[in-house]
Amino acid sequence: MEISFSAVENVQVVELAGRLGEAEAAAVRFKLEEKINQGRTKVLFDLTRYDLLDESARGHVIGIILYSITRDALTACCGIETLIGLCFPCLTANKSRSSSAKAKD
Repeated sequence: MEISFSAVENVQVVELAGRLGEAEAAAVRFKLEEKINQGRTKVLFDLTRYDLLDESARGHVIGIILYSITRDALTACCGIETLIGLCFPCLTANKSRSSSAKAKD
């Protein structure tokens, strides 16, 4: 598991790799709180190398993302599009239905 905090211009980038446990997730929330309090209210989570297939790890990262949102940070994620269908099948099912409906028009 790797955790990296860096800043690109005025965006706080949080890169997570591997799987987070409860202790690591709490540490990320603590560090994120510090960065938000320092004025970094734009947060990008890079999940390119994060294990979203593990249910527990997925729950921890969702909790961190929700924490960022509840702190009123402008929050975005990257690196997860290829895994969206595996982790959140309801999202891809709706997208497929929308595409089918447009094709019929």
